[in-house]
Amino acid sequence: AVLPVLWRFAPLLSSFALQTPLKSLVSGYDIVIALDCRYAFALWKYYRRSLRVYISLSAIPLVAYHDCLTRSHRALVFLQYCLMERAAFQRAHLSFTSSRVHLAEVRKYERIRVNPVVAHPFLASRSAANQDAAAQAELKRALGAEGKTLIVTVSRITRLKNIAYLVTLAEQLQRDDVMFAVVGDGSDYHKIARLIQEKGL
Repeated sequence: AVLPVLWRFAPLLSSFALQTPLKSLVSGYDIVIALDCRYAFALWKYYRRSLRVYISLSAIPLVAYHDCLTRSHRALVFLQYCLMERAAFQRAHLSFTSSRVHLAEVRKYERIRVNPVVAHPFLASRSAANQDAAAQAELKRALGAEGKTLIVTVSRITRLKNIAYLVTLAEQLQRDDVMFAVVGDGSDYHKIARLIQEKGL
């Protein structure tokens, strides 16, 4: 009778389940870097002597909240991720957020008292490919987009990322000199592919 209720605590339970395999996989390391609060929550228990680093790439509690299909379940999922990420920040020796906006969200929703370093942007503002005219021309030839403005989104194709909005935008902006491209995979891949086909884009 208790088991059907446990799925509501899947984030916390998955973190607890990670503790044993993680302990055996990375034991003895001097520096431990976690990119996911579930891993940090599990790792920090065993690596008290290591230099512990937590890098938060996105506001995980908010992402989990918006990605939750069951409205009644959202608050519980949000609270679990808040608990885990707060513990990850508080127990890390060094912590980083991806932007000042992200840091503001973390402080607002997770009430952390530590002061993470803002590391933004993680990548150079212009990639080598972006500066290489020959690489750009080759890509446009491969996509049949020569002489066009190419608008590309790279993303997980899931409900949360709302790629359908991009398809709607492409439909509204049907011009001969503009081409949209979506790069990625995910649970909504076939749904988005059908939508693009249905709209003749």
